[in-house]
Formats: sequence, structure tokens, C-alpha cells
Amino acid sequence: LGIALFCAGGVNSHLVIPPMDEMITVGREIIPDEGKVEALNDLCSGLFNTFFALGEIFGPLLGNYLYADYGLGFTCDALGIMLIAFGILYFLT
Repeated sequence: LGIALFCAGGVNSHLVIPPMDEMITVGREIIPDEGKVEALNDLCSGLFNTFFALGEIFGPLLGNYLYADYGLGFTCDALGIMLIAFGILYFLT
């Protein structure tokens, strides 16, 4: 468990920084006023961290529910399908 947490901590920063930068870039296109850059950064940071925390809370709950009711195979299939669908939508938009 310690090795897994160590690896997750080392990789997590590389997964978090690119989406945050992309959110700020898109926000600056929508709100080009340079006087509101700090407010935009705060808004993007708040939204990002809120939804990240919600995923950390509800992800294990949903996974446990699927595992208890449908088994490990279905749970892994559902996660894989969601990841593939998200990846396709990410690259199409």
C-alpha cells in the first residue's frame, strides 16, 4: 500500500497540471480582461479542486456498489467503457 501511495503521489502532479492550464487558457479566451486574471485563476482552481474531491469521494462509493451488486468483471468493464468514452469525447471537443 505504501508503494502504491508513493507512486500515486509522484504521478498525480503530472495528471493534475495539464487540465488546470487548459481550463485557464479557455477561460482567458472567454474573459479576455487582464484585470480579472487572478479571479479567473481562483475560479478555475476552485472548480477543479471541487470536482477532483467529488471524484475522490464518489468514485470508491460507486465502485463498491458496482462490485457488490455486479461483481469484479462488470465493474472493470464499466470503468473501461467510461474511460474510453471520456477519452473519445475529450479528443473530439
